[in-house]
Amino acid sequence: MILKKISFLILIFIFAHKMYAQTSTFIKLYPLKPFPAAVFNGILVTDTAYFMIGIVSDSISPYGVKPLFVRTDTDGNIEVQKMHKDGNKSYETWHAGMYFDQNNNIVTNGYIFNNPDIKELFFVRYTQDGVIDTLVEFSYSNKFSDLPYPMLQSQSNQFIIPVLSFPDDRGTNVLFFLDKSGKVKKITKYNEQNGNLLYIRMDTTRNGFILGGWQAPPGPFKNGIHQTIISEFDTLGNKIWEYKSPTDEDWCGVSGGIISNYKNEVIYLSGQGYIYDPNTPSDYFHYKWYATKLDRDKKIVWRTFLPSFEDAAFEETHFWNILKLKEKNHYITMGMNNDRKTNIHGWMVKFNDDGEILWNRNYKIEGDSGYLYEIRDLAEDNEGNLIAVGERLDIIRGGINTQQALLLKLDKYGCLVPGCHIVSTKDEAKDAIDIKIYPNPATDFISFYLDQHSTQKVNQYCIRDMSGQLIKGMRPITSDINYIIHTHDFPSGIYIIQFLSNGQIVQAEKFIISH
Repeated sequence: MILKKISFLILIFIFAHKMYAQTSTFIKLYPLKPFPAAVFNGILVTDTAYFMIGIVSDSISPYGVKPLFVRTDTDGNIEVQKMHKDGNKSYETWHAGMYFDQNNNIVTNGYIFNNPDIKELFFVRYTQDGVIDTLVEFSYSNKFSDLPYPMLQSQSNQFIIPVLSFPDDRGTNVLFFLDKSGKVKKITKYNEQNGNLLYIRMDTTRNGFILGGWQAPPGPFKNGIHQTIISEFDTLGNKIWEYKSPTDEDWCGVSGGIISNYKNEVIYLSGQGYIYDPNTPSDYFHYKWYATKLDRDKKIVWRTFLPSFEDAAFEETHFWNILKLKEKNHYITMGMNNDRKTNIHGWMVKFNDDGEILWNRNYKIEGDSGYLYEIRDLAEDNEGNLIAVGERLDIIRGGINTQQALLLKLDKYGCLVPGCHIVSTKDEAKDAIDIKIYPNPATDFISFYLDQHSTQKVNQYCIRDMSGQLIKGMRPITSDINYIIHTHDFPSGIYIIQFLSNGQIVQAEKFIISH
């Protein structure tokens, strides 16, 4: 027994030594007890910490939703965890509009549920220890609901919040201009001729700011107009110009994000819908997703298709935002992708200012079907690593920990498995199969990535212990996906992952679990 234990420790040392030079990437789920539901919606990073905002709630009505503030170290270990509660009010921070202010405090916005029929607005400032320094409540309509979208920090460190308000039966789009303290200085109506704008996204420009949204029909009826509307405003909120997509093309606004590039051109992400079922009385769309660039004359410079597993409804496949990278003229968009077989997975695409796709990554967490994994926001650290947040939602089973906050650290190539960007060259052997496993040894998860240029295609994998007992049965596998397996319930020991082609073992690799 002693010799076995010594051998096991030696193996751990050998594997750990081989990994020494690798980037420390990880994926973590946070069951933030005692709450059964938790979501991260926004992230900021420094050299020493990650700051996340989101929500926690109960699993049954009235849910008791509370705003969530979490600070972790750069390994994802929680250092601060705070929730705010104020009587019967439910404060909810669902957006990624999150910034450092001039004093390096963290600011964001959200909405308040006072009762089922009224939704009001708030601005909140946290210290880096999660203490609420400022909380300002306000509203446009005292009768019905105000629906806010992500806040924008202006170049003068003030804040702009786009809101869809319902002071009557017809919605109204308004802009709240806040000073550095979060106090409302001005409210401006806009888009009065176009109807309600949804899923609003914003960015700063040389002249002020850009704003885009999705004009959708007010109800489920056939042949409604789905349109992208983009406007640039000066710093005072005066409209400079406006772009409208053709009314017969059915674009879902800029719901995947909008940015202004170094030439003051506009790049945005949108899905083009087509009727999934011609026999339905409503406009139920599946979408194909595109990145588009507009020049200063509102002309389309390029439009690039971003391929997903399959076209799907907006609720199943979409992007949430665009991140400008420190690498000039490069961008990443993030969201979720549905393969229509098992689960909904995390999704990121990197592209450049010419519309060229540089990589398209999916993060597939293995397990039972019925899980949704979604990336809702992304930040870049000083080394170019990508830090993503979102959620894991158990759509089918429910119960405790149905919804868990998700934190994902990737290298600058979008790899959870370091080296996933390195592809085999044409000069290598015709039947080359490159399988990368990380981390090894592992504690909470292992991830693997398959790059193959072989006539004998690997299409399955399984996991066995050293006695040959099957731990995880045959599962389908394809190339170029970061597969993730949570191993917290694997006993410590040595395991073998076998890769097969139509039932025949092509390659096998060992990995170690050490708790």
